[in-house]
Amino acid sequence: MHIGIQYCGGCNPRYDRVKSVGELKDSFPEIRWDYVCMESGNRYDLILAVTGCGKECIPQSRLLELSDRILYIHQKEMVNSVREEVEKVLAAQTENKEAEKIQRVEGNNEF
Repeated sequence: MHIGIQYCGGCNPRYDRVKSVGELKDSFPEIRWDYVCMESGNRYDLILAVTGCGKECIPQSRLLELSDRILYIHQKEMVNSVREEVEKVLAAQTENKEAEKIQRVEGNNEF
């Protein structure tokens, strides 16, 4: 899984944004975490848009060019709900990979 991190400009932070993202990263060491770079052409399974307040000033339209899933976090109390969403996405990806393996095995039954 590949998660992109996009921070706002930080003009009005009301919590330690870096610490909150660090907690999430520590919870999922198996995930590839990168900072979003619009010019890189990378696609992400999910983008975490990290704002310092409730304004959600990061333009969603630009992020949607890079991922179909965007989670906003604008207070440290949101870390647990974001963690739960990441767990759901991971579980869905695992299910899809298992289904693909089963399909491949079933498709290779040559007698």
